[in-house]
Amino acid sequence: MAALEVGLHHDGKQFKGNPLETEMRRRVFWCVFMLHLFNSSLQGLPRALHEADITIAEPSDIDDEHLTPTEVLNHVPSRTKIHRFVTMCRLCRILSRVMDVLYTHNKRKQASTRIEQMNRLCCEHLLDQLDFSYTEIPDDLPEADAQSPAEQAILASYANEQLLYQYIRWLIHRPGLAFGRSEPQFAACLQTATDAACKLLNTANAYKEVVAFIKCTPGAHPLTLFVAALTPLFRRYLIRSKGGSINAMPASGDEDHQACRNAINVLRYAQWDYADQARRAQLEYLVAKVFGGRPAQPSRINSDQSRSTWQTTTSGGNSSGSETQQFNFSGAHPMSYTEQQIEHMTAHDDLRSFVHEAFSPTADPWAGFGTGWGQTPKGI
Repeated sequence: MAALEVGLHHDGKQFKGNPLETEMRRRVFWCVFMLHLFNSSLQGLPRALHEADITIAEPSDIDDEHLTPTEVLNHVPSRTKIHRFVTMCRLCRILSRVMDVLYTHNKRKQASTRIEQMNRLCCEHLLDQLDFSYTEIPDDLPEADAQSPAEQAILASYANEQLLYQYIRWLIHRPGLAFGRSEPQFAACLQTATDAACKLLNTANAYKEVVAFIKCTPGAHPLTLFVAALTPLFRRYLIRSKGGSINAMPASGDEDHQACRNAINVLRYAQWDYADQARRAQLEYLVAKVFGGRPAQPSRINSDQSRSTWQTTTSGGNSSGSETQQFNFSGAHPMSYTEQQIEHMTAHDDLRSFVHEAFSPTADPWAGFGTGWGQTPKGI
């Protein structure tokens, strides 16, 4: 990649740059590193930039007016204009370590030990390193409905920081949801992951007007919001259907329900494409199904027309008999490839049953929405 070819990952001192050039190189590189890391985190792709290959330092917490080509001017220590950017750089280093330890394909063993290590790193040392409390709202933070560009920029930077922090906490404990119920860490991971997901969704809803400006952040991406909302749904599903230690967890049904509603509100407010509309409709159906009441089934066109549209879209207009049988939602059909993958990859019985109940066409005839991928459901 271009950043590696020009040597941006090495400190500017090796290139005999002046203080201003060195600082600008650092800021440019960490912007590139952030975007590359966020894209890898969202899409699950291998990274070209790893922290072990980086020798460049973090950006200095110094305002631009104190930087000159010859020296760094003396200034009174205080909160600078770029302090949130420096905090984001440090959070990205934590996220990089989380992905290297927990989300590397060839490092699946000793997951419980790795989760505990990352939990200590994030929760016990992160706040000390950053010198920032994520439970307190800054006094100078504008109101959430502020309209001026300057105030919205401050809100966006604050929301960006909060979303990334909760996203990291959620990623650390999410692998623990695949543990068996007999595993000692299952209940703790479920509790912490759900707490992080709820706070992420609450923050996204509170600042949904500025989320559109920070969608490059994984914590504000519509796909993350949808998957994060499944975490409180899964906890409520377990509490409702199981007993024992799950029921003993300090969980509030109202809190879980509100977090899911927040996700729906954000997906409704800021939609990228048809996929976001489909996620919102599916999430509304699941919320009604898990939290009680008759679910409001997603709107669809005529069933015969929709089935024909679905088959034409998926098979290019030449559907064979077997393909017609596979996508015929009105009756039984052989297990599809997706269902086989879910059956193979989901080791936890409760998680498997929840995923099947939520997304399997055999369990929910409305799961396909009755429309082709290129059509927008009516009423959305």
